[in-house]
Amino acid sequence: MARYILDTDGLKEYMTKIPVEHRGEFLRTAVTALHQGLANYPWAVRIKAKKNEDSIYTEAFETFWEQYPKKTGKGGAFKSWKKTKMAEDVLLRKCLEALKWQKQLEQWTKDKGSFVPNPKTYLDNFYYDDDMPAGMNPDRVRQTITTMDGREIEV
Repeated sequence: MARYILDTDGLKEYMTKIPVEHRGEFLRTAVTALHQGLANYPWAVRIKAKKNEDSIYTEAFETFWEQYPKKTGKGGAFKSWKKTKMAEDVLLRKCLEALKWQKQLEQWTKDKGSFVPNPKTYLDNFYYDDDMPAGMNPDRVRQTITTMDGREIEV
């Protein structure tokens, strides 16, 4: 089944074209279709599978793994990924949004990144739910990532 993540900026722009009284119904229908892999909306970013069909990892996890700065313990990290109680697309979006500012933290950048938590630890301790420190500028931490199908999206 195809998997999608939301391009929230694209969704906001799309919603402006829908009459206010129909937006709630539209969102319920669109989110249901998105979770069923049936979405065909301009704000739905499809995550394509890797070419290697033997991979035990899901498409969303592979996208997370590509963006995570420390490449150690992939199998353990995937087990932690699967144990989470939320949908993969939601978890992926939360991780990508948190990582864009967490990669800028002093504790992650000093000593060549030796204090970056292992990916399994990151997932087990819900670091993706942490709040951005008050002094950080959110505009400074926007980044563009390349999806598995080669498209670039800003997160």
